[in-house]
Amino acid sequence: NSFSVVSGAVVSSGAAPALPISFNSASWSKTRTITSSGTDSYRQLVNARATKRIFHCDWELADHSQYYRFIMIVLLPILIVVLVGALLLSLFVVGIYNGLIALRNRFKNAFSQIDIQLKRRYDLIPNLVETCKGYMKHESGTLEAVVAARNSAATAASRVATNPADPTAMKQLLQAEGQLSAGLGRLLAVAEAYPDLKANTNMMALQEELTSTENRISFARQAFNDAATEYNIKREVFPSNLIANTFNFTVAELWIVEDPTERQSVKVSF
Repeated sequence: NSFSVVSGAVVSSGAAPALPISFNSASWSKTRTITSSGTDSYRQLVNARATKRIFHCDWELADHSQYYRFIMIVLLPILIVVLVGALLLSLFVVGIYNGLIALRNRFKNAFSQIDIQLKRRYDLIPNLVETCKGYMKHESGTLEAVVAARNSAATAASRVATNPADPTAMKQLLQAEGQLSAGLGRLLAVAEAYPDLKANTNMMALQEELTSTENRISFARQAFNDAATEYNIKREVFPSNLIANTFNFTVAELWIVEDPTERQSVKVSF
């Protein structure tokens, strides 16, 4: 049933009898005012919260914009400078490393030229000894010493040919070559006392071969020392020495004759 308010009483429009209900107009108006005020306060609170969220979002956007601007203006140029510097440094290191590799290969190739001439001389010495045996039957000790020195030198030379940058192997070769040169000198000095040996055609041919070989060894040795010296200077100067020490570029041992008498080529003329 529906009800209506008439002069402070509620009147039913249905079939049931109307019940008198007391009603206070002042209380109704006050309650209505309070309810209206609460609704307005709630709306203001909602609006305030919405405004706060909007302001907070605007502040976050502004803060992110400043952050991105800081990255673009400050950090990005620094990052570019660092990357470019690292690239230039890498190219610089690679250039020095490749230069050391080129110089090391150059003096290794220079030793290969020495090795060719040494092998040629090692092949001639047995022929020389065999030729001398027919005339120098009482000089077996001298001949055997030459053969032993030749074998030791050939072994040392093959060891250096594997790695010419090995200073220990190079020193062993220099020592063996010194003993071989001394043995050949004694052999040829003794051969001077045998005129028939000096007139032998085979000995004359060996003389020419040995003389030519000794000269080639001297030129190849000079070229090797020049290449090794250039490499040593490169690996010792700054900043190449930093790269050389880091990547284990060892010092190249020069072919230096310790005994002044060994600086001259072995004289094989009779």
